[in-house]
Amino acid sequence: RYTVYTIALLIPIPLLLSVWLNNGNKTVNTLYRSILYVPTLISVVVAGTIMRLLFASSNKSIINTIAIALGAEPRQWLLGGPTQAMILLLILALWRWVGVNIIYFLSGLQAIPDELYEAADIDGASPLQKLWRITIPLLKSTTIFVTTISIFGGLAMFEESYILWSGTASPNNVGLTIVGYLYKKGFQEGEMGMASSIGIVLLVIVFTISISYLKIFGFFKTEDKK
Repeated sequence: RYTVYTIALLIPIPLLLSVWLNNGNKTVNTLYRSILYVPTLISVVVAGTIMRLLFASSNKSIINTIAIALGAEPRQWLLGGPTQAMILLLILALWRWVGVNIIYFLSGLQAIPDELYEAADIDGASPLQKLWRITIPLLKSTTIFVTTISIFGGLAMFEESYILWSGTASPNNVGLTIVGYLYKKGFQEGEMGMASSIGIVLLVIVFTISISYLKIFGFFKTEDKK
């Protein structure tokens, strides 16, 4: 579920932001790009610790302080249930990876000839039509690449959940991914054989998804035999 949710968020949001940043004032856009990319430079441990401090159960935590100022009741954000826990994981994923995906999409946008947009303007195309008819089709390769690394990132997620809940179980184990299960079996319970089996299964899953995904979108083409 975490992988599916991150793909649903980390593809359209960076795509739209990159289209916005690719147009307009270059000086202002450069500033925005820098701000969005900064979280990527922060390690997972630091990012997870920042999230824990922001959403701590104490009334003096930043989020609870804001909630109290707005007249709401303070909450135990990290222990509030599986849905709330998943939302925190997705917030952390968005904060860390939106900037990276924006860079990828910007590089793809800069490869699209301006003449295509100029021709569309002459034909009276709206911004939405240009996005749907020109930008998205010509960003196919970039979108496939970003989706692929997002799948890998989702299936490999472990440190974020481990840091947020201090190594303890998240609510209803919502943050227990395959890699987390591997760590639990191998290093906490000492079942290295089981951990090795989990690693092999994860390798097969990732390989199957990757090959199938690239095959569906035409990255593997077979030559016709004469």
